[in-house]
Amino acid sequence: MKGIYVLIIDVNHDISCFIGALGELPFQQGLYAYVGSAQNNL
Repeated sequence: MKGIYVLIIDVNHDISCFIGALGELPFQQGLYAYVGSAQNNL
């Protein structure tokens, strides 16, 4: 079964994260949503 999903992330304070080839990125406090697709077994 194929489908889509939404990951909601609540960042409580300003942070920096290392994101692979993008390097270190700052994220301000707030809500973030990541939308992705699932190819199999959702």
